Amino acid sequence: MDNVLSFEEKLLTKLPPKEMAGRLMALPVRRRLELLLDRPDAAEVTAALPEQDFYLFLKELGEGESSHPLLALAQPEQLNHLLDLECWRRDELMPGKALAWLTEIALASGDKFVVSVELVRESRVKFAFVQQIHREGDNALVMDARIIGTAINTNGRPEIPEKLNALIPVKS
Repeated sequence: MDNVLSFEEKLLTKLPPKEMAGRLMALPVRRRLELLLDRPDAAEVTAALPEQDFYLFLKELGEGESSHPLLALAQPEQLNHLLDLECWRRDELMPGKALAWLTEIALASGDKFVVSVELVRESRVKFAFVQQIHREGDNALVMDARIIGTAINTNGRPEIPEKLNALIPVKS
């Protein structure tokens, strides 16, 4: 981190959370995050960010670990806004995107997790990936997801290919 603060940045660090939140978005994204995280009231400043500013800040940071410090400070309304924008296409939920974002949100807490994924048969033509995420220590279930899939054969009919079918355990 560059510890040399410009005059404007020094003034920003002295502002109350709501005023700083209003001026943060004018800074380059990495500097914005550094100044935010250097404040003892970083959670209050983040809470004062409008939902759209929070979302844009997060998108500028990028997905993955670089966004975790900001995600860890997020308010429920900010996370709801993020999920609304990222996980829906018109009125259709995109479960893969939702699962990915919910996983990122869980990982941002800094806790350690155990992830399990199981491939199961749902019917003759459907299979599911069942994912569970438990927090280490207290074994609390953080996420329980089921993503359903099928495949289409060359005739356009639902059919699970033999190679995939061989991987699905048979229920006894």
